Formats: sequence, structure tokens, C-alpha cells
Amino acid sequence: MRKIKLIRNNDNKDWSDLQWISEFYEFMQGEIPDGIGLGSTEMNLTQDQAFTIIWYLQEHFSILPDNIEKCSDCGELYDTNCSREYMEIEGKHYCGGCIDNSEATYCDKCGCEMWKKEVEHGEDYHCKKCKESTTTPNY
Repeated sequence: MRKIKLIRNNDNKDWSDLQWISEFYEFMQGEIPDGIGLGSTEMNLTQDQAFTIIWYLQEHFSILPDNIEKCSDCGELYDTNCSREYMEIEGKHYCGGCIDNSEATYCDKCGCEMWKKEVEHGEDYHCKKCKESTTTPNY
């Protein structure tokens, strides 16, 4: 895991990537950390605006590690190395606590993504292809 090494004011903090980026995320939303003075300047970005800046610094400049993501459900930041799901068919990221809120899931047999609504209540999650292969007799 790559550690963030900033130039000043950080030698006294042994934080994870998630802690550093969370502090930056909160800073952009107006929560100024101790020891930082902005004078009369105010920061007041929304969660989406603040994370867009983090994403840009991750993807375009590779300044921030890209293992920190924002949950599409609760809006909290989380470390994708610890827990996460990205549901391609929804285009959403979920932290470990919110994954059950997704409308998508993975087939229990082959692992492909599928919509939960494609399965009748009480059934295991099997995509159409796997469901057909388990009900079709082999002759």
C-alpha cells in the first residue's frame, strides 16, 4: 500500500490513506482541521463537489491513491481494499454497510452481475443462463 507523504504539518500523524483523504474531503466541505488557517476564506463544497476533486486528483494526476471511494448510497468514504462493491449495471459504488441496498447482485453460480428483481423472492441469485442450466436435464 502506498503511503501519502505530504510536505508539511503531517509528521506527527500516522494515518491511513482513508483518514488523510477523509480529512481533505471534510476540509472541502467547510470542516477546517486544527492547525490550518484560511483567514477569511470559506470552503463549502457539497459532498459530490468535494469527491469530484478527489476523483480528479486520483484519476488525472495520480496524486491521491485510487483505493478511496465514495459510497453511492450513504455518501461516506471507504477504502476499497477493505470492503466494497462496484455494481457495473447500476454504475454505483457501495461500502460494506450499504451493499444490501443495491438493486443489483451477483449470480451465486457464475458470478456475473444481475438485477435482484430478475429473481423471485426467496430464490437463490442465479442468472437466467445458470437457472436454465440447472433445470435442463442432461441427456
